[in-house]
Parts: sequence; C-alpha cells; structure tokens
Amino acid sequence: MRVTSTVLRWSRRFSTSARVRASNTRHPPAGTSSLITVTKKIEEEDFDWYSPMARQLKGQIDDLPTELLERTLEKLEIQVLVACRQVSPRVKRVIDESVVLQYKIELETAGMEDGPPSEITIAERLQRLRKYTDSWASAQFGSVEKLRGGRGSMLRLSGNVLCRCFGPSNLVLNILPGNLRGVKAKEWRLDDLGFVIEDYAIDAAQDLLVIISRTAEEDRSSSAHMIHCLSLSTGQAHPHAARPKILFPDNLVYDIYEWFKLRLSGDFIGVMVPYSLNADEFQEHLVVWSWKEGTACMWLSEASRIEDFTFVNGFLLTGIEPSMGEKPRLHAYSIDKCSAYTEPVPFTKLSCFTFEYPSYDDHILIMEFSTISSLGSLPELEGSALFRAAPTDVYLAVQMCFESDDFDAEHNFRVTHVVPVSVLTSRIRQMLGQSAPVIPWEEWAPR
Repeated sequence: MRVTSTVLRWSRRFSTSARVRASNTRHPPAGTSSLITVTKKIEEEDFDWYSPMARQLKGQIDDLPTELLERTLEKLEIQVLVACRQVSPRVKRVIDESVVLQYKIELETAGMEDGPPSEITIAERLQRLRKYTDSWASAQFGSVEKLRGGRGSMLRLSGNVLCRCFGPSNLVLNILPGNLRGVKAKEWRLDDLGFVIEDYAIDAAQDLLVIISRTAEEDRSSSAHMIHCLSLSTGQAHPHAARPKILFPDNLVYDIYEWFKLRLSGDFIGVMVPYSLNADEFQEHLVVWSWKEGTACMWLSEASRIEDFTFVNGFLLTGIEPSMGEKPRLHAYSIDKCSAYTEPVPFTKLSCFTFEYPSYDDHILIMEFSTISSLGSLPELEGSALFRAAPTDVYLAVQMCFESDDFDAEHNFRVTHVVPVSVLTSRIRQMLGQSAPVIPWEEWAPR
C-alpha cells in the first residue's frame, strides 16, 4: 500500500517532463539504450505503449540483468522513474522491490534529501524515513521534553534551533533532537553578553544572531541603541559581518522603549521604530541594513501605514494599511545592497511594485507577515543528518484581520494567504521597466 500511495502522489504531483541523466557507459547494452529511448519518449509525452517499437524496446529492457536495470533506473529523475513502472511488469517489480529506488522516491515525496554516507544502511534509512513521515502525519512523537519559557514573548525558533532569553542579557539555545534523522539534542548558553537585549532574531541556516541592544541608562538618543551581528553558535562577532556592531542613524531620537519591529531575512536586517518629532509627536521610520556590507541600504520615513514587512529575494515587501475604499495591498521595493542612505525618504516617494488583494467591505485591522522556508538548521548539524529538508521555494504567509462596520466581534474574521515567493518575483520580473506597476489580484491569485 505504501508503494502504491507514494507513486500515486508523485504521479499527481509531477508531469512527466523531466531531464534524463545520461548513462556514463560508453557502449551501453541494448536494454540500457532501450530504456534511455523509452525515458526520452516519456519526457516528450509522445510514447505509444502499444506500438510495435514499444514492444521491442520492452523486450530488450526486460533482458537486462536486475542489477544493471536497477542502477540504470537510479540515474533517472524521479518523475520519469515513477512513470517507468508502466514499461513492463518486471520493471515495475524491480522499482517496487528495490530499497534504493524506494528510498529515492520516498525522500522526494517527503520533501527531503539524503545525508552523507554513514554506517546506517539505505534499508535502515528508509525505515527511519517512513517512521519520520508517519510521526508528522499523525502528530505522534516518541518523546516529549518540557523547557522553561524564559522572558515572555522572547522565544525564537529557526529550523530546529530554539532560543530563549533569560534576564536582561542571557540566551539559552537548544538543538531540538531528531532521533530518526540522527540529530542529537544539544544545549548551550550565551551568558552576560554585556548589554541589555531589547529584541533579537535568529537565522540558524546562516548561524546568525541579531540583537538590538540599549544602554541601561534612560537615554533615548540613537547612540543608545545598537544592532549586534553575532554567531549563533559562539556569541562572538559573525565572521561575515562587515560591522558586527551597527549604529542607528545619527542625531535622531528614537522612542525604542515604546515599540519597534525587527525583521531578519537573508542579507537584510530591518527595523521599524518610532522617531520622536517632539515631546508629543512621532512618526515611524523603517531602516534596512545589509548586515554583510554594514550599510543602511534603505531608510524610509512617514511609514505609519506600513503594517508589516519582510524581505524576499532582494526586495523589501511591505503590507500597506488601506485607506477607506482602498484595497489591501503589498508593496515590493528593490533593494540595492551597495547604496548607503544618509537621509530618510518618504516611503510614498519610492517606486514600487504593487500586488492588490480583493476589496472587502470590512475594515482591515492588522496585516502580518511570516516567511516559511525548508532550510533552517545549523549547517554543521544538518551536514551529519541521515536525511534533511530539501531546498524548496520560500513561502510567504500573509494574515489579514478584518473588523466589521458594526463593530460586532462575532462578525470579525481573519484571512490567511500563503503564496510562494516565486509567484511574486516572477511577476516582478515581467514588470521590470514599467513605472509603478500594479498587479491586480486576478493576475496573481491562486488558481
């Protein structure tokens, strides 16, 4: 049943158009050449399984020794491999009974890739992979461990790395174990970092810890706040950071004691923070740094209508609060890592790509972003795992909360939209060169 269901999932998930890896054999046996011919026909979706040529090719393939047939099948892309079960009953049986081929198919089905060689055999890896996928499907796990939460909302999770904040300047980090994948639990501490942790973000895939600090004194000037780019595993300055300590723009008074938003993604750090105009007024500023370059590559003012923001493939993506009668929308701004802003620019003055959502009669309350990536573990740990998440598209989750006009809480509702980042970037590439392009919902909505 597992073989059949796995193959059916793959048949639905993928078309049969795929590249076929060429055989390394200079003069392959007739059966091997026949299999390559068949897979090319499958790739072209132009194979008549009942033609005289097909019968001849099937006969030559069936004459191949089992070991040679299996090794030839190993070289195929997964889509074509699954389709080859139709070649003949013998080929189907070889695929279904081969531990190596089943492991390859089930890795792809689970969105995983194989780890480095070890004493754990392919047969054992296949059994562990099946238990792993079954555990997630049923939400039943072999062990549960309780950890102290630390300071309020100061919990961060990136991949299998959990970080907790204790006291003003201490962090405790845990590698969450994956027994079936061969990943062992680990805990380490970063104690007395030397400053007050106001907020922080982590990116386990880059071994990156970003902390916003402030001095202990009641000083609200920009000099009182600093961004630290540290190694998640050691707490020392990150080796790829041009400036491990990044200062906020000079000569400004930020009310960082009230609220701010910190976002980290890829090469960029973004902070939205209130800038105090005077004792009674403030306006939001959004500052973006390239942490590897150490420069402020974007600085936006008058950003109070930006509900949330994140970074996708070199773009700043913002959620814009709609005015009465407007549609909710996303704005995408191109970021130049080599630029260095010395003064703020009103966000409405910059050219951007606009992605519109449908109109709603209800008023939008909040718009929040989160990005979902398959990669998020410390590289040295994932390098030893039996199998690990395969690189896939990054997904953006946009949550919008709407309030009804009659202010009846029962009529409030929440909309969550999950979209592959590639959908946004492909549309942007199509619109390059246009002035302030707008992409209507109908052109980028799920189909």
